[in-house]
Amino acid sequence: DALIQRLGDENEDVRQMAAQSLGQLGSASASVVDALIQRLGDENEDVREAAAQSLGQLGSASASVVDALIQCLGDENEDGRRAAAQSLRKLAPL
Repeated sequence: DALIQRLGDENEDVRQMAAQSLGQLGSASASVVDALIQRLGDENEDVREAAAQSLGQLGSASASVVDALIQCLGDENEDGRRAAAQSLRKLAPL
């Protein structure tokens, strides 16, 4: 819960580290997944990228995760698009 709260911190570095940490913990609970999906719309590109990577690490291939990552393929930031594509490959390999 503390990490999920940190995703809403005013400091972008705190949000980014929280997103990365949630992915590394490996808990794909609904609250974690929902919080990371929300961060895919963060104003900061590094936070969006970290959230996309973490969703791939968690391995939850729910329709909401896949849809959110597909939307990220249109991110203005190349690294964000790459992170979303890599996560989609992890969740739905060919």
